[in-house]
Amino acid sequence: MPKPTRRPSEILQWFREHPGEVTSLKALSLNLNIPYNTVFVVVKKLVEEGKLRKVGRGLYTLADEESDADDNRRGGTNAGRGTDASPS
Repeated sequence: MPKPTRRPSEILQWFREHPGEVTSLKALSLNLNIPYNTVFVVVKKLVEEGKLRKVGRGLYTLADEESDADDNRRGGTNAGRGTDASPS
């Protein structure tokens, strides 16, 4: 049985700690000290799962749904996102 990997959570955590940042696979590999091929496979899977979003050739960012969920986990609001939080 394959050994479970923490790589997806490591990569997602990096994006959560750098909200709104767009980064390359190479930069992720270097910043997290994870082999490039591993980063490639994991990021591809995270994009398929809707947790990351590809924004250009080899460039990725946290998916909108994921960053909204992260705001909720931190008790954040939609302030500054152009939404009116007041009741109608």
